[in-house]
Amino acid sequence: MAVLERVMSGVDKLTEWAAKFAIWLIVPLILTVIYEVISRYGFDRPTIWHFEVSREIAGVIFFWTSAYIMVLRRHIRVDIIYDRFSARTQAIIDIIFTLILVFPLWFIAVHYFFDWVSDAWRIGERSSESVWRVPVYPIKTMGFIGIILLNLAILVSFIRDIKTCIKGER
Repeated sequence: MAVLERVMSGVDKLTEWAAKFAIWLIVPLILTVIYEVISRYGFDRPTIWHFEVSREIAGVIFFWTSAYIMVLRRHIRVDIIYDRFSARTQAIIDIIFTLILVFPLWFIAVHYFFDWVSDAWRIGERSSESVWRVPVYPIKTMGFIGIILLNLAILVSFIRDIKTCIKGER
């Protein structure tokens, strides 16, 4: 059990580090928006790259912070009902929904996301969103890493829910 606790703690720390890294990406995101606004409205010279860069940075922020949100148990749920239950009942609800919805979707998402990223690397995929034609395989890889982090966080949460069912407390 001690090894499992260390692994789960390691996943928590990894997801926290990834989220803190991703949060700092807000700075370049804001800077690109400021640059675009000044360039577009101040000099009537919009950039060809802003839309793609801002979307890709926001995507990394979303994917890499999702796992940490799961670790903190801050994801969306109907708290007005859920919070009225005991810790054991909450854990049972979480386990049931994880088994019925999350795990099946998890396997599907990882499978298709892996194929999507592999294909992008294999063909050297470039964006078709603008004339800039930036390579998209690095950003797809960052998204896949975020999916893996999220899945690790889901697995750790599932294990903790099982422990809560056994012990009756979180």
